[in-house]
Amino acid sequence: MMEYTDRYQRKFHRLLSKKTVLYTEMVTANALHNAPNPERFLEADLADEEPVVLQLGGSDPRLLRVAAQKAISYGYKDINLNVGCPSERVSDKGCFGAVLMLQPELVAECCLRMEEVMDRKPTVKCRIGVDDRDSYEDLVNFVSTVERIAGTTHFIVHARKAVLGGKFSPAENRSIPPLRYEVVYRLKREFPHLKISLNGGVLSMEEARAHLTGGKVDGVMVGRAAVGQPFEWRTVDTQLYGEAQDPSLSRRTLLQRYGEFLDVEYRRAGDAREQLRLLRFGLKPVLNLFHGEANSRLYRQQLTNDLTQLKNSPPSPSAILARACSVFRDEALDAV
Repeated sequence: MMEYTDRYQRKFHRLLSKKTVLYTEMVTANALHNAPNPERFLEADLADEEPVVLQLGGSDPRLLRVAAQKAISYGYKDINLNVGCPSERVSDKGCFGAVLMLQPELVAECCLRMEEVMDRKPTVKCRIGVDDRDSYEDLVNFVSTVERIAGTTHFIVHARKAVLGGKFSPAENRSIPPLRYEVVYRLKREFPHLKISLNGGVLSMEEARAHLTGGKVDGVMVGRAAVGQPFEWRTVDTQLYGEAQDPSLSRRTLLQRYGEFLDVEYRRAGDAREQLRLLRFGLKPVLNLFHGEANSRLYRQQLTNDLTQLKNSPPSPSAILARACSVFRDEALDAV
C-alpha cells in the first residue's frame, strides 16, 4: 500500500503478529536504478520484519534485474512484481502496473530477469482483468503464459478488474468494479499446483478465514482493513496460522514497545525537521489502534494536535503517545 506500508507500519504490525507476511510499498525499478542512495527505498529492519516481501513496479526487464540485485544485496529474500496497480500515473506514463496484464510475455521476461539474481522465484500480483479484457479466459491466458515462460508459482490476485485510461481513480478502482471472488476460486481449482492468494475487499479475520476454508485459495492479502483496524488482527497467528499462541499484547504494551522503537529512531534524527518528519510517519500506524473505542476520535486529535502545535520543539514519540492515551480507561488500554 503506497504511503502506508513503510518501515514504521511494518514494525507496528510485526508487534501484532509474528507470522503475517508483510509487504513494502511498491518501489519502482527506475527509482532504485537512479537513486544515489537506494537505501532510501529499501530501508527495513529485515531481521525483525521477516517474513517481508519487497514489491517492485516496472516493465523494463533490465532495470528490474538491477533493482532486484540491489534488493537482494540489501538483504531481501522475496520480491513481488506488481502487475495490478491501476493508477494512471503508472499505467500511462510508466507503462507498468495493471496495463502489463495485456503483455504476459513481457511480465514473464521481467520475472526471468529478476530470478537471475535471486535464489527463488519472484511472485506476481495482478487483477482478474483489465478493461474489456476481463473474461476468465483472458486471466487464464495471463497466468498460464507467465507460468509457462517464467515458471512463476505464486500469483496474488485482486478479485476486481482494473479500469484504465483515467476513467476511474485508484480509489474508485478499489470499489466500483465488482468483486468476483468466484473467479479467483476457479483459478485455484484449475491450477491446483500454483499458489493462489486472494486480495480485495477482505474486511475481517472472519472473512479471511472463509476464503481460506476448504482450500478455495492458499492465502489472503489484506491491506486497508489491517491499517484501519489493526487491533482486530491481534489473534491472526492462532486463528489463521495455527500457532499455539499470539503475541497477546495489550494496546498499552503495544504503544510502549512501539514508542521505545520510535524513541531510538527519534534520537538518531539529525535535526528538528527530521524529528518532525519521523513523528509524522511514525505515528501514522497507531492512529486507528483504538478503532471503535470511546474517545478514539479524541485520541487521534491529540496525536495530530501535538504534531501541529509542537512542530518547533517536538517531544519524544513515547511522550506524545502517553499523553494521547490518557483519554482512555484502563479497560481499553489493557484488554488483550
